[in-house]
Amino acid sequence: MKKEVYEYVKIEDHTLYQFFSYGPKGLIRKLIQFNLVQRIPLIFNLELGKALSGNKIDTSSVTDNKDTNKILLSVTEAIIEFLNERREALVFLEGSTPARTRLFQIWIARIFDQHRGFISIEGRIKNNWYLFEKGKSFDAFLIKKKNINQ
Repeated sequence: MKKEVYEYVKIEDHTLYQFFSYGPKGLIRKLIQFNLVQRIPLIFNLELGKALSGNKIDTSSVTDNKDTNKILLSVTEAIIEFLNERREALVFLEGSTPARTRLFQIWIARIFDQHRGFISIEGRIKNNWYLFEKGKSFDAFLIKKKNINQ
């Protein structure tokens, strides 16, 4: 069965991904931005949100287009592609609010089993990092491509 995801395009040195959400509120342009925050180790912060002019991202608006699952599956595909292109990179993910962080946690718990063969996920609790476990409450996440030997 094919996963239902939005088709996206990569722009700006393959760190910015654009797609359109479609639902009851119409067509809404969304952006996924991977921002370099550290070179050693290579860490990128993921931003997701409604596109504003000049490819700026509104990470706090709630578009409520009834397609959250499709959006999060699209983000998953973008992360996998991004990590395939940058095998040494880590993607840092933290919601702009505690509610969004909880949404990311629920999403990661859903996709974890399906992708555990080629990505590794760690969760942060009070500045300490642990391997991701369902049922634990984390405040941020690091996603990386697994080495073939892992």
